[in-house]
Amino acid sequence: MTTKLRYSVGLIGLSSVFLTACTGSDSASGSGYAGSMDLVQVSNGFGQLLPSKVFVLGADGQPTTNVTSIRKIEDMYDNVTTSNPILPGPTYPTAAILPSGEAGNQFLMVEFTEAIGIDSVLSSSPGQVPNNSFTGTLVVEQVDPQSGATTLVSGRSFINGYTYDRTPAGSPPALPWQQWIDENGQAIGFDTDDDSAPDYYPGLGFPGTESPFLGQAALLGNNVFVFVPDADEDLATHETFPTGVTLHVRVETGLTNDQRRNLANQVMASTMVGTD
Repeated sequence: MTTKLRYSVGLIGLSSVFLTACTGSDSASGSGYAGSMDLVQVSNGFGQLLPSKVFVLGADGQPTTNVTSIRKIEDMYDNVTTSNPILPGPTYPTAAILPSGEAGNQFLMVEFTEAIGIDSVLSSSPGQVPNNSFTGTLVVEQVDPQSGATTLVSGRSFINGYTYDRTPAGSPPALPWQQWIDENGQAIGFDTDDDSAPDYYPGLGFPGTESPFLGQAALLGNNVFVFVPDADEDLATHETFPTGVTLHVRVETGLTNDQRRNLANQVMASTMVGTD
């Protein structure tokens, strides 16, 4: 058995971390995929966390300068060796900055091949507010490297610029599903003093609303989930993700598209703030 084969087989058990399906085209989302709902990418804005990447091996078995995403077992077998391992994922800087280098909130983005079934990911129940309104099919966690304790990262979730407001309304009480970011990536104003003039912009601080950056358009779409750390429940206060911990984005197959079709593969991405 060759070195490449031994190394590849050893990684097959981690396929849910590294791999996603790649099939056909999807007219609903325009993402270039079809079939079962699946993952397109997980990104922290500073680079792609999933699918993992590797240098392509040339005909001579040596790494080239070309990089490919690992989406199939064949991608791993054809390119991953002991001397050409999977490339390390990007981490966050220690400062609260955007990919452009301007001040702003850090963020995580998860893109799927189809429109997200909102209620499969987020709950309108006021009782779920302490859990970031997560249903549990997609969570953003922090893991203490010493104790192994896992807790949720405090923050706010968005799908296509919409989020659950944390002030219950109606009977029975439920969190309103509100659009905070418009299709151009700008914060939407709300009138809170009945003078017909917007005076409250709760979405100000969503990445790109204060300082535009290249790639911010990818944060909007009915197939895109965005998580912003927000411990003080004020997006205008720029925050980093917690330091000194490993950050996990875990996505379960209970997540569905807007037609109740389940996600094909369970996945988990990892990153951290600062040098790994």
